[in-house]
Amino acid sequence: MLTRRLQRFRGVYIQKRCFFPGFSQIVSVISNPVDIIRQLDESRKLLESTREELQASYERLTIPQTETFSPLPGFFPRKVELASLRSCLESQPAFTVLFGGSSTGKTALLRQVLSKPDQFLLVSFDLRLPGFSNIQGMYMSFSMKFEELFNRIINSYADHPNSKVKDAFQSTLKGHINGFKLARRDLEKRIDQALSVTGNSDSVITENNLAQLFEQYQSALLAYWNVDPFKDAEPQDHEKSTNLEHKERKEDEKTPAKSLRNANGTESFRRKIPVLFIDEAHRLGTFISSPDCINILLTASLTLTKQDRLCHVVHATSDPFYMYWLRNLNVSHHVKLLTIDDCTKDETRDYFYEYLLPSTLEKLPSPGLIKHKLFPFDVLWDTFGGRLVFYADYISEFIDTNGNAHPLQSSHFLQAYILLKIYLGDSKFKIQSEYQLPQYSEIDNKDTVSPSVLREVIEEILNNPQNITQNRSVNEINYFAACERWSTAEIHKIVAAKILNLTWITPLSERPPNHNSKNFVFRMPALRPMSRVMFKAMQNIYSNDAAKT
Repeated sequence: MLTRRLQRFRGVYIQKRCFFPGFSQIVSVISNPVDIIRQLDESRKLLESTREELQASYERLTIPQTETFSPLPGFFPRKVELASLRSCLESQPAFTVLFGGSSTGKTALLRQVLSKPDQFLLVSFDLRLPGFSNIQGMYMSFSMKFEELFNRIINSYADHPNSKVKDAFQSTLKGHINGFKLARRDLEKRIDQALSVTGNSDSVITENNLAQLFEQYQSALLAYWNVDPFKDAEPQDHEKSTNLEHKERKEDEKTPAKSLRNANGTESFRRKIPVLFIDEAHRLGTFISSPDCINILLTASLTLTKQDRLCHVVHATSDPFYMYWLRNLNVSHHVKLLTIDDCTKDETRDYFYEYLLPSTLEKLPSPGLIKHKLFPFDVLWDTFGGRLVFYADYISEFIDTNGNAHPLQSSHFLQAYILLKIYLGDSKFKIQSEYQLPQYSEIDNKDTVSPSVLREVIEEILNNPQNITQNRSVNEINYFAACERWSTAEIHKIVAAKILNLTWITPLSERPPNHNSKNFVFRMPALRPMSRVMFKAMQNIYSNDAAKT
């Protein structure tokens, strides 16, 4: 019996030892070769695709990131505005809001001032093409811009003659750069997980993440200002390095924002001023629906400027109601306000004869054939005022029509004339505006302009006894008086329709050369036509109506 059991056990053991785990797979391959070849081919293609994606990612990382905020070609220097902006940005860091109507030159002026890599470290966002439409995109855009900024700082000192400067900035800022990158990658993983599980990732990035991002940015800026390459240097080496760049240090000390961190006078390298610039800032409310998110952005701007003096923050906007937005968020009283408007008559004449005509009309093969048809400058000024873009567009139309375009046939005048006629004749025509119009619950027709109110306002502007001056091409009326007479809501709807512009402070081009002069008069917020072209359209319609009666 024992022998039988041993034989039986030995047989089972032999069977187990002879069992081959991959035998079934081998049989499957032999029996289905076509499917196996197809699977191998798909795996090969997947590996090639992954390799290509990794290669593309590596190439993207090796592409040098540059700030595209550069001076515009053919820029016309406006001395007063440029001097005021330079004075503002070369002083202690502040939160500045630049108001001005559309096409008055706000962005062009800022481009001219800020696009100096040896003086400013710029982070810019143009909300005409924002690159984001929600809080997730906003976080990613800001994070990548901040990371790229500190990479630029390190690269800007790569060729410094003293290696200690380069090493100090690299060792100090590298950790902050990795912090931006790691935080962004962590959120990207969470977004992918949320999409795979629920198909929705809207709740992954919240206002807290945005607040943490600006805290990272604040910490990195503070580290940038506190970098001291010569902290542990020998006195002789330090003196030698100081003499090497004595001139640059002296230039830096002229700027309070730079010398704020250089009070001991021991630095021997140029420290640049960080600037965070948001163009068309009023569109933030269009892309970001969360009031808390906008509040965090504005509060962070105040912290970086008023509290810590770490960088400039500049918002440019063509929306006069942006002031109400800042007021509602309790920010406006901490903000420095500037207004850009049209050029003066002398500036416009110089632009027309010295910049525009030599680059357009006089470059034609036979400019004399149509140049004699050109209207005198005073006639053009009467229609276009000091808005330079209107002259450039008119000259283009003048050339296209072989010199047969009258200023009142220009596209800008026709658009203004048609817009006025529509709002004066149709009380149901809805306002088409990107402005953040304040809401009034007591108004029935919130989206339409009252033709009767508009007509009275136009008459008041045209009959205003205040004369048009050398520096201003249109009449204006007092904003608060107009609100008392026709109601704030009705006036705001006319402004939202882009018929009138609301100027809170005196434009830079209209300020007297000496603010301490006896002739200086305090100016209240005023309503004026959007441009001289709109003012001309008002005159034309009013005179035609008067002729009919």
